[in-house]
Amino acid sequence: MIQVRRIRPLLLLQAVLLLLLFCMPQAALRGASSALHSCAGQIIPALFPFLLLCEWLAANPDIGQLGRPLAPLAQFACGQRSCGSILLLGWLGGFAAGAQAIGGAYRRGQLTARQAESLLPLCITVSPAFIFVTVGQLMLNSRRLGLALLGAIFGSNLICGLAAGRWWLRKITVSSAGDPTPVPHAPSAPDFSACAARAAQSMLAICALVVFFGAVNGILAQLPGLHWVYRPVCTLLEVTNGCAQLSRLPAGRVFACCGALSWMGLSALAQVR
Repeated sequence: MIQVRRIRPLLLLQAVLLLLLFCMPQAALRGASSALHSCAGQIIPALFPFLLLCEWLAANPDIGQLGRPLAPLAQFACGQRSCGSILLLGWLGGFAAGAQAIGGAYRRGQLTARQAESLLPLCITVSPAFIFVTVGQLMLNSRRLGLALLGAIFGSNLICGLAAGRWWLRKITVSSAGDPTPVPHAPSAPDFSACAARAAQSMLAICALVVFFGAVNGILAQLPGLHWVYRPVCTLLEVTNGCAQLSRLPAGRVFACCGALSWMGLSALAQVR
């Protein structure tokens, strides 16, 4: 008797993408080339200096002084008042800087793994510069709409992040009463070269994901019969190209861009991961 094994969805998706790359190399090349130009002209110049600065600031033992106004929010979300500075870096620099700051605090022993998880929903969001300048002014041609998107995204992030973080913190506190408290390392002067190396590694991972999803978008744009789902799929994969496509809608473009910024795309979620 022949046994038919079920193919795992992820394996099937990988096989399909590999086949499309072989069958449509020119479309993939155009998409990857466009993503590389975006990395070189927009993402790296705008993001890498801030990633390096955030890594450098997060390694400074006096960083807690900058985040004191946000200490009550951090206390409510993850149980650590000293994480107000991490929340500040995440809100200013976006999901990449926020994830980098949380990861650095965990590596230095300032947060347990469970506390870092509870802080993620509040700290991970799109940077205000991208929302207001890139989407609001450049894509939608309106400062007023940019401010409206900024208020909507950060307002929902504050409400949902606090609720999700508090729920997760209470859940793990009840289920794991013996969870060890963080043991901070001894304060030391931040090593700028080491911070630069970590920021460069994060930047390389970000650009690699942007180029990959750019190649996928290039292939999807050339597939016959998929023009009506191209915009939603682009939004699902990568937030920059998704907002660029949605901003051209004849109606409802502001609400569509707001949804794309809320989701952030699989590329952003993979970068956070």
